[in-house]
Amino acid sequence: MSGIERHLPLHSGGTPEQRRLLLVAAGAVVSTIRALLPEPFTSLPVGWLLTVTGVAIMIWAGRGGARIPAPVARLALVALLGLAVTGATFAISSTADSIVHADSAACRDDATIYPWFAGQQLRNGRNPYTTFDGFDAMAQCNHPVAGTVVSRGIFQGRQLQPSQPEIDVANAAVAKDHSRPELIGFYDYGGAAAILLVAGEAPFVLLTTLLIITAVARAARLATPDMRLLTVIAMLAQVSLWGIASGHLDNATTALTVLGWLTPTRWYGGMFLGVACAMKPNPWLLVPAFIATAWRRSGRTTALKATAFIAIGYAVPSLPFFALDPGAFIHGNLGPIFGGLFPLGYGLIGLVTSGLLPPSVLPLFTVAPLVVAALAVWVVWRYDARFPAAGVLTGVHTLWVGTRSLLDYMAGSGLLITGVAATAPAKRETSTAAASTT
Repeated sequence: MSGIERHLPLHSGGTPEQRRLLLVAAGAVVSTIRALLPEPFTSLPVGWLLTVTGVAIMIWAGRGGARIPAPVARLALVALLGLAVTGATFAISSTADSIVHADSAACRDDATIYPWFAGQQLRNGRNPYTTFDGFDAMAQCNHPVAGTVVSRGIFQGRQLQPSQPEIDVANAAVAKDHSRPELIGFYDYGGAAAILLVAGEAPFVLLTTLLIITAVARAARLATPDMRLLTVIAMLAQVSLWGIASGHLDNATTALTVLGWLTPTRWYGGMFLGVACAMKPNPWLLVPAFIATAWRRSGRTTALKATAFIAIGYAVPSLPFFALDPGAFIHGNLGPIFGGLFPLGYGLIGLVTSGLLPPSVLPLFTVAPLVVAALAVWVVWRYDARFPAAGVLTGVHTLWVGTRSLLDYMAGSGLLITGVAATAPAKRETSTAAASTT
């Protein structure tokens, strides 16, 4: 086999390990591509079909005994090559545009506006958890929406999100009186997000880009030599992530989460995941599976160390804010969770928001993410040796079954799954054993 064929198996379809990664990456694209598609692909039935199909492909490909035909692997490789070029184009153009037009890039939505203005306040010596005014930030960005609507004030007791005309009325009222409770106006992101944006949006775009490049390069470095080029292609092909504009908080959180999961048994893996948790609450749902993975692969002591370093990674950027005002810090981080957010999203909660199920079942969707997070721990314990990405594949769907399943939350899951699938220890050990036998 020639050197090119060894790394890019267009003719033979590759080794079983290469075929498995190609199909896992293709399944990840299918399950997340909805974040970039227009109607009717954003409809619930079509979206669920894509999600379920993608997950089924990944599970089938990840099974240790799966026999993937060479033509299927070649087709997946050709498709992923095209998507990788598209993803790289998205990433380069978005990064350049975000740097050149940093102010407008920072005003895209509340996930960029809030951390950006919080960073400004921190730079001026103020604690964003006590002095931040989200409505003023939105107004300065000329954003049409003043904030995230919650079940407070005139919406008290409502179980489903009000209509757009009702939200417009609330927006107008809040614009005149910022003390009104119908919309979230306090800083509701992690301390790390404010710290990373102290220097402004343009440096944050560069930092985010560097983090993502580091995650892809690190995955390629950890993969076996014959898997490195395919690893880069598989990760670049996750176009749903590259479709999110550079400098978005979700991009940075995804990159840190990937860097953590690439080395769950090393101290810096836990640190990366801890910092991700200090930016947004979403990565917390992956922590149980992460600790279980460290335990399953290297024992209880390693799991305890992973837990400690996750805590350290979270505490370092968070404790200063907690020390300044514990109540404000807790309110800012937990307020959105317990503050009456309306159900919204494209996952299973669509059964409620579309009227197919009554609002009385909403408590089930609050518990469901915790159940899936616990299920991910069991999946790690049962299947990690055969399909090392099984735990993270289960864990990323904690949000899909919850009350808030926005597409941006799931857009980076493909990068995470393919990175873990390409670099898991079981594959390296298998390759080493085969080489020794030969």
